[in-house]
Amino acid sequence: MRLERMAVESGSFQDGAPTPARIFLENQWRAVSLVLDRWDQGGRTPKDPRLTYYKVRTADGREVILRYHHLFDAWAWVTV
Repeated sequence: MRLERMAVESGSFQDGAPTPARIFLENQWRAVSLVLDRWDQGGRTPKDPRLTYYKVRTADGREVILRYHHLFDAWAWVTV
């Protein structure tokens, strides 16, 4: 798995995690039209920070997996 930091504008919050509304991908802002899946990882101990993953579809049909790192308030694009 490879992570690349990215700019994300979030909308509402769900269970303490921001929901992505727009992502800056390939030098342009793209609206998130649908959150296909969401899951959490970690958060049980201080050495295991909480991460929230989102599989989203953009308005132009791209499907992207995003990771939100709660400790650093940072977004990343996940590629495999």
